[in-house]
Amino acid sequence: GLFPDANFAAVQGGSSYVYLKKTDEAMQFVGIKGDFHYDTFQIDAAVKFLPPQSVIRFPAQLNNAYSETTRQIAQTTGAALDAPTIDSVRVIRNTQRSVVIDAYGTLTLPIGSFETLRFSETEIRRDSVFILLGGLGWQHYDLTGQGVLPDTSIFYNWWTNEGDLSFPLFQLEFSET
Repeated sequence: GLFPDANFAAVQGGSSYVYLKKTDEAMQFVGIKGDFHYDTFQIDAAVKFLPPQSVIRFPAQLNNAYSETTRQIAQTTGAALDAPTIDSVRVIRNTQRSVVIDAYGTLTLPIGSFETLRFSETEIRRDSVFILLGGLGWQHYDLTGQGVLPDTSIFYNWWTNEGDLSFPLFQLEFSET
């Protein structure tokens, strides 16, 4: 298979599959297969996370913190992008994440009240696009004309383990480009 380390999978958005690895230490993304939108084009591709990216680390406790860097790689043919003069296109995303479990308390939602931990996550992403023309080697393609610029997102996720709900109940996201 595409992701031999995965021992769990989930449907995302109806047309993509997320592959995860769950161990006693963490649940991690190892890959995604499906349709992706990047800038002005859409590709059907498999994305590998090298190394896997943590969804949650165990045990999750107040004041735990960690940082990690991952690389996600997607590749497709030029023909798939309606660009037959291009052999292949590769998109590489480098992601730096910092996660801190910085609060706890009761979160009340329409479905009930739950004891939660809040995870504050800062994610800095840098995307690079490479093209292969005539088999002459990969060349960097600058979509913006400004080089590889970072995108920063800040996420606040409220997690619970009550009632067999081991996932974020609520998420806020703030992005700056």
